[in-house]
Amino acid sequence: MFQNPEVAFGGSAPMLELIEQIYAAVQTPALWRGVLDGISEAAQASQTFLFTDTGDPAMPRALSAGKSDPAALSLFVEHYAAVNVLAEPCDAMFPDGEVRYSHWAVEDTEFERSEFYADFFRPFDWHYSYGIKIPVPGQTPAYLSCQRPKHHRAFDEGDGVVLETLRPHLQRAFQLHQQMAGMRAETLGLEAALDAAEQAVIGLDAQGRMVLCNPRAMAMLEKGVGIRLVQGRLCCPVMVDQHALQGLLTATLLGGAGGAMKLRGTLQVTVSPYRGAVQGRSVPLAALVFLSDSGGVVGSRSATLRALYGLTPAEARIADLLLGGLEVREVAETLRITLETARSHVKRVLAKTGARRQSDLVRMMLRLPVV
Repeated sequence: MFQNPEVAFGGSAPMLELIEQIYAAVQTPALWRGVLDGISEAAQASQTFLFTDTGDPAMPRALSAGKSDPAALSLFVEHYAAVNVLAEPCDAMFPDGEVRYSHWAVEDTEFERSEFYADFFRPFDWHYSYGIKIPVPGQTPAYLSCQRPKHHRAFDEGDGVVLETLRPHLQRAFQLHQQMAGMRAETLGLEAALDAAEQAVIGLDAQGRMVLCNPRAMAMLEKGVGIRLVQGRLCCPVMVDQHALQGLLTATLLGGAGGAMKLRGTLQVTVSPYRGAVQGRSVPLAALVFLSDSGGVVGSRSATLRALYGLTPAEARIADLLLGGLEVREVAETLRITLETARSHVKRVLAKTGARRQSDLVRMMLRLPVV
């Protein structure tokens, strides 16, 4: 008979504390060992294993509770996982997401005749095992299992309450790890693209502070001609330019479509909204600022886009204009086409390149060489 979750954990306070620790481990993977220790204590287990692959390099793929013998995890990963006689019968008997009990799937006499038990379980004084296979969308399932000696009773449904209570929280934590890994990869891709970009590009957060800057942009800022960096913010030495620049940045950061302006001399500034995470920072990216010398020849990525994605000349030209920070209405005016035609072209460009949003297209184009 199932007992209340609070009873299984020895009270509501320990249960809530363990759940809180699971979510804290998303930000600090080193806390996962403490989570496994808490599960071991609640389940009255001598050993707890966790196996997962979230795509997050900071999240260990295999982990054991801190109080257990560290050699056990290595032995299992290196050899005994391949001869685990419990895995297949448990997969056949228990659906994903349900607590599984080893002695329900394999009888004790049969289990004790196996190499897995004789050479792996018995030396560590384990006999009974129970666990759960946690489905996680977009990745391989996570496995959590607990073991205890033969002289203890077998795991039962009362013990199962522990894993049933924690399952949705563990599942959510693994999903968050996966999302964070994806954001880190996306950010690393963006930073690499910005470093390789022919154009000077700066990334700002929602308060207008610089969080990313590629080498070309840094060189322009260091020269301080037309635009410079003061206390982490972009500024212009000419007051008229300063007011215009701050107005454009503020409007974009407040949700506007961005735009372009020309400063005194030949420097052109284009601001485009961009939403994305930045590795190592809790504040996300909010806008990209493109700097170019309008007295020089501006390169185009049209030829590369057409070769890679089969864009028509008109579609490639529109992609270039979007990269330059123009909104769809401005693209229509520039090309002297109707707004509806411009929108249709943009939809086809996104479909052909596989980009979901215009910001995805901008990031993709930043990785392409200028021709």
